Amino acid sequence: MKTILPYFLEANGYLLVFLAFYVFVLKNETQFRLKRAFLLLALLVSVVFPWIPIESSAIPALFQSISHTVQSHWLPEIVITAGEKTSAWAWVYKADFWSVIQWVYLTGFVVFLLFFIVQLIHLIGLIRSAETHQWRNCWVAESNEGAETFSFFNFIFIGNTSVLTAQEKLEILRHEQVHASQWHSVDILLSNVISILFWFNPLVRAYKKIFIQLHEFEADARAVENKDVNEYCNLLARVALQSAGIPLANHFNHSLTIKRISMMKTMKKKMQGWKMAGLIALFPVTFFIISCQKQGLEEAKKVDDKPTTLVAERTEDQLYTIVEQMPEFPGGEEKLMKYLSDNIKYPEESQKKGTEGTVFVTFEVDEKGKVTNPAVVKGFDAACDQEAKRVIAQSPIWIPGKQNGRAVKVKYTLPIRFALANEGPSDVSVGEIKTVDSEMVVSFKKVEKNGKVTIEGKISNKEGSPLNGAIIVLAGTHTGTTSDFNGHFNLSSDQSIGELAISFVGYEGKKISF
Repeated sequence: MKTILPYFLEANGYLLVFLAFYVFVLKNETQFRLKRAFLLLALLVSVVFPWIPIESSAIPALFQSISHTVQSHWLPEIVITAGEKTSAWAWVYKADFWSVIQWVYLTGFVVFLLFFIVQLIHLIGLIRSAETHQWRNCWVAESNEGAETFSFFNFIFIGNTSVLTAQEKLEILRHEQVHASQWHSVDILLSNVISILFWFNPLVRAYKKIFIQLHEFEADARAVENKDVNEYCNLLARVALQSAGIPLANHFNHSLTIKRISMMKTMKKKMQGWKMAGLIALFPVTFFIISCQKQGLEEAKKVDDKPTTLVAERTEDQLYTIVEQMPEFPGGEEKLMKYLSDNIKYPEESQKKGTEGTVFVTFEVDEKGKVTNPAVVKGFDAACDQEAKRVIAQSPIWIPGKQNGRAVKVKYTLPIRFALANEGPSDVSVGEIKTVDSEMVVSFKKVEKNGKVTIEGKISNKEGSPLNGAIIVLAGTHTGTTSDFNGHFNLSSDQSIGELAISFVGYEGKKISF
């Protein structure tokens, strides 16, 4: 669920943008075919576009935002208290968050899917049991009872026929035949399927409601061609009843009767040029803007362990932060926290000094599941730092992570808080980073030679101590590097003007223009 969340966010972003455009720009237009085509394309695009990649070179830094907040390789903070075992219950709650979200989504999905299937079975059963006769290319069933009038593909059901004249039945048949010939039932089924997939988004159901209105407007417009509009409107008003019971069908006697009468008497006019231009530009512009949000995720997923590049190409020694199948500690994450709480000891010398704080430890789980390269990227006390690193280094073998079916290296960051008093659950949740008082100081110079730009610089805290392992990325690209032991970095760019995005564990990120 956690790995597919960006897809849901992006898909629903498309649905929201397209619906807003329809409501504010197209709603009052009378080009029903165009509006219907727009909504169909909007639904299909919303489902398909999130899977389409976009080249990083085409992405401005402005749009590299939400994906970093969606995915995180950070483990929950664990609290080590003096003389007691870790209070791990807070971690269990946080670790289960995505499982809870997954089960809530799946439960809603199953409920709405079953409801849809029941409706479909009921409708098919009604069609199979009805006595029909053929009219043109449709099959027609009639009932003298007060049943609703509707169509489903080329099946037309007319209710309350005892109060209708032969001419009125003919008008209804002509109306419903438009639904059949224009395949309006496909729209209803598609909107229902997407509303099941995104059942948690109430705006999705608005698409179905709009489709129903457009279908009736289009069928009415076709039915009254070269005919008396007033007579047809009188028929609508006389047979108008609240439709119910067959929500997957197109209804003649629907509750939007007044809107239909008003629309038929509205003078048709040509759409303004700016609206047509906006309609044409909407899809590519929206694709570009929303797809740009994926760039941050791509950079978070692929971090090369060589300090000179952050690249998109796959290599055998590539280091990931997010993969399709994340590594797993033997027995699961709860066992990992138990292992840590049972083995990390609060150093006595640190307790005597009254020292407490948080150690940020990074480590890698390689292709064989072995924990390698444990390192303290930000500490507060030498003894506590060493204790945290020691226990991480002695970790049992993990189940390795996989990307595209291949075992890969995955990097983690684990915050470990040493607290003298049992403060209960940590106030740092998954994916959140506490900032420190110290500011990150960046100094650099830009050297241009033969059309190439080189940025040379140093990263340190405000006390002047170098920050080793800070990530420096050329905004809008996959190109980046990390600072060395002395805090120095060197980065080449094809751009003479640009922006560096700089981050380091425990510090507020910086963006610096060059």
